[in-house]
Amino acid sequence: MKPDELFEALGEIKPEYVEKADAAKGHRRLAWLAIAACIVLIVPVAAVFGRHKNAKTPMNLSDYLESVGIEAEAVEPRSSATEMPQMTEEEVLGDLRNNTVVSGEITGFETLLVKDGDSVWYLTFAELTVDEVLNGEYGAETALLFDIAGYGGMPAEMAGPSPFMAGCELGTKGVFVLREYPDETVRELQGVSLYPSDIGYKVVLWLSRSEGMLTFEAQNISVPESEIKGY
Repeated sequence: MKPDELFEALGEIKPEYVEKADAAKGHRRLAWLAIAACIVLIVPVAAVFGRHKNAKTPMNLSDYLESVGIEAEAVEPRSSATEMPQMTEEEVLGDLRNNTVVSGEITGFETLLVKDGDSVWYLTFAELTVDEVLNGEYGAETALLFDIAGYGGMPAEMAGPSPFMAGCELGTKGVFVLREYPDETVRELQGVSLYPSDIGYKVVLWLSRSEGMLTFEAQNISVPESEIKGY
């Protein structure tokens, strides 16, 4: 027997007091239901946007763009629309020594096209499964890679990735030189401010690896792996 039923049975409390207690209890129940409903709504939103903010857990880029109001079209991977300036061996070594360097395999890959007036943006997003850290500190099992290339007055069918991720695709294995995007870096797409630092790392270079040598195949520059740390 519930306490209020017991008091009522014993005649130690007036009926109107029991009714008031029941009403108050009903209000408390409604209040808790309202709070629970708010929690149910808040948690998924926090999970989605909190996850993208630290950009260190797997996500689907097309879904993310849709959630922030950017219309994007999935396209097949393309070759680069621009050429990277010719680098020297010392410049390649400098990038290897001054950035985070990991080896691994691309296990997730998306290429998207965003049209915005006379401009077109080609977005490349990849999930890299990391198997070894060659320089710097990196503790996660995966790394999210993001590249965004914008073109003005170019037909959409001619747009492609920047040369930094050109040639990458699902299953690509190699050594990736990674750098954080500055927090203040922003791209305006369809009236929405997109911060690359919220999505993934910038790929400075990616190289093949064989028998202790790292090769920047785009320009046929090879350096010994032991030179990364200068010894």
